[in-house]
Amino acid sequence: MNIFFGKNTDKFILDGIKTSGGRNKAISEVYRRYYDLMRSVVLRNSGSVEDAEDVIQEAVLVFVRMVQKDEFRGESAIGTFLSSVVRNIWLGKMRKSQAEQIRISKVEMEESEYVDHFSRAESYKTMQEVFEQLGETCRRLLTMFYYEEMNYEDLMPHFEFETEQALRNKKSKCMKGLSDIIERKPTLAKTLREALKI
Repeated sequence: MNIFFGKNTDKFILDGIKTSGGRNKAISEVYRRYYDLMRSVVLRNSGSVEDAEDVIQEAVLVFVRMVQKDEFRGESAIGTFLSSVVRNIWLGKMRKSQAEQIRISKVEMEESEYVDHFSRAESYKTMQEVFEQLGETCRRLLTMFYYEEMNYEDLMPHFEFETEQALRNKKSKCMKGLSDIIERKPTLAKTLREALKI
């Protein structure tokens, strides 16, 4: 005769957990009777079957330990208690996961901003070092055109050229001089192209 059937099932489960000889059968009965109930709590709250299995194991372990320590008063039915424990564990995991995702997203954003800032700073530094070898006009012209992204119309008031075409010709000569410098220092080519976005 299976002692776990009948209206006194909860009592038999509790008594079984407290004895080494009946503990395994009692725990098996907990799973048999309440597994679907506990699983549904997780599944209804955006959890997967795998999530449910993990949470159920934790919940049953909590329940067994409480029974063994006489901390389970039996004020609610075992099924009701287990559902509550599962819900609390699962919601706690969800909150932790959401907080972790927020933290990770924040760190990734900060890292991205730092890398982007560092990359721009390094590129600008490299550009400035190379431009030091150009004349003053070329330095200003290329910096304003490429780094500050000013167009020819905006550049005209800053230089003493009579026509926009003359400004374009000067920019071409500056680029030729820049190319000559890069050829002498090929390791700078990639960094400079990234800095100038060319």
